[in-house]
Amino acid sequence: MCTSLGANFNLGHNAAFFSSNHPKNEKMFCFYDDPSHMIKLVQNAFGDKKIIVNGNGQKIRWDYIQKLYEKENCGGLRAATKLQTNISIITMRKMNVRLAAQLLSNSVCDALLYLNGSYPNFEGYLATAEFCLIFNNAFDILNSRKQLSIKPFNSSINENTFKNIVIS
Repeated sequence: MCTSLGANFNLGHNAAFFSSNHPKNEKMFCFYDDPSHMIKLVQNAFGDKKIIVNGNGQKIRWDYIQKLYEKENCGGLRAATKLQTNISIITMRKMNVRLAAQLLSNSVCDALLYLNGSYPNFEGYLATAEFCLIFNNAFDILNSRKQLSIKPFNSSINENTFKNIVIS
């Protein structure tokens, strides 16, 4: 639908907008993605596909999330990820924003980083941890309502925060 209206979302094009083409009203309309909907779509695709390959050819694996969940519940590890019920109900509640944000979160990234080298089932986890961190930060940026914040990705986008986002 967006492309038929004239928008182009391909890399290298900056045309996420279209004009009304009305003789009395030449307004421009811009498309943007709803952060809540997008994080749910990412979580659902990740949960359904189980393996996603990033731009560097590294595998982002659902089973690391599953292993982290099992480690927290069976192995006595408590990494504060809020995954206790999350993994088991994702298939039943695919469109729950809170569950998606908990799954693709900074705490899951930190827990995966903590398990590096300590546990044998977590080799090659780095791409998965980075994936969680990227979507945590993107969700925070796009869902922010504040001009200033202590956390770098919880401030609304302006000239100063844009520089920090691009560098990260």
